[in-house]
Amino acid sequence: MSSPLSLTLPAAPEVVFEMLTNPPLVEQWLCETFDIEPSVGGRIYFGWKGGQFIAGKIEVFEPNRRLVFAWHNPELLMGERIQIMLTPDGDATRLHFVNGGLGAREQAVPKRWSDAFENLQSILTTGLDLRMVRRPTWGMRAGPLGEGAAKRLGIPSTDGVIVSLIMPSMAGEQAGMQPQDVIVELDGQAIQNGGTVLGIFDRHTAGDVVGVKFYRDGTLHETQMTLSARPMPEFPRTIHDLADTLEKRHIEQDALIDELVTNHPEAVLGMSPAENEWSVREVLAHLLFTEHFYQVWTCHLVMRRPSPYWPMNPPAQRAGFLAAYPTTPELVAALKLAERMTVAVVRSVPADFEIYKGTFALFSMELNNKPQHTQVHIEQIQRVLETVTAMEGSHA
Repeated sequence: MSSPLSLTLPAAPEVVFEMLTNPPLVEQWLCETFDIEPSVGGRIYFGWKGGQFIAGKIEVFEPNRRLVFAWHNPELLMGERIQIMLTPDGDATRLHFVNGGLGAREQAVPKRWSDAFENLQSILTTGLDLRMVRRPTWGMRAGPLGEGAAKRLGIPSTDGVIVSLIMPSMAGEQAGMQPQDVIVELDGQAIQNGGTVLGIFDRHTAGDVVGVKFYRDGTLHETQMTLSARPMPEFPRTIHDLADTLEKRHIEQDALIDELVTNHPEAVLGMSPAENEWSVREVLAHLLFTEHFYQVWTCHLVMRRPSPYWPMNPPAQRAGFLAAYPTTPELVAALKLAERMTVAVVRSVPADFEIYKGTFALFSMELNNKPQHTQVHIEQIQRVLETVTAMEGSHA
């Protein structure tokens, strides 16, 4: 038997207790799915990848002080119990964790829990999820391959992911990958989508060598890739700095968009380069939708409620904006207005939101990366214009 686990966490007891009982916050450091009925006799559920779960009943629920829950483990044919006690320690909190007790035999602290509390300490100190920090990466951004892109690039099916961004000095660049490469196999496993890639990363660590099969210019290639360590992410550490960063990048990128679309007729801006590929106007409508999505997402995070999922990219995502703004100047003006709204929403976030460092880090990293998403689509607009103007010229 090992001694109970104790550690000091850099937050007040009320914040720590919320980290133990609020589903979106628990999912930041412990499991993939969490649900709770926050009262004595209430249900509590933890779910992990691969179907593993704990489902039990709350025995003690004392806000900001104590949480005890028990469950029945059918494999061991015995009950299990977890006790978590919180004690104020100046501006911090002392957490005491016991596996068992209350009349039952105390047992060793499972590694899953000791690792999880190490992660909770990281979340409350730096905002960083060690489960992500310690995972390997290939240093590329890649998205789904649509029918139009597959046809344009000479790919025989829509399975695989298409590379849109190569990060310097990381695995993808070192393996010689390029934007517009289509990766169809990694580590001997066929790639259907980005979820397949993440599953492969789950079974590897940084430094592992994996095989890659990819199409370039319609030809299938093979190479080896050494997975990189995930770099410590950089992100603005205050709400004020995040809003200023966004505002500056919006101005820069809006100027690029203006330069690209000015003096092109509406017929060209509304022309698709291939079946199931977006026109310039559809790209702009997608960027406009993205701004409004992030405004709603921010409100969910500030309230520490479950965040809405990105709804992929169905035509309905863009249809309303295309109908509401029938000319490209109107669409561009609406995008600029939506960007100003996003900055205003960020500036309105209460300062105490920064106390929840894990949530704030997620918020700041995601919005800090939004300009990268916009840049990918600015480059897409450039490619679309090159293609459709060539098509127009061939028909002249």
